[in-house]
Amino acid sequence: MNILSFMEEFPTEPACKAHFKDQREKEGVICKTCGSSSHYWLKAKGQW
Repeated sequence: MNILSFMEEFPTEPACKAHFKDQREKEGVICKTCGSSSHYWLKAKGQW
């Protein structure tokens, strides 16, 4: 992917963050410390 195609696919920072969030949800979010798959999205921080 070059910079032009990247900018077309992700025109804004929220669009880029939404893409990464969707990818993580497809893979499944698992805690690296305890291995739990019970999680929730912290909207204010933009992270799990």
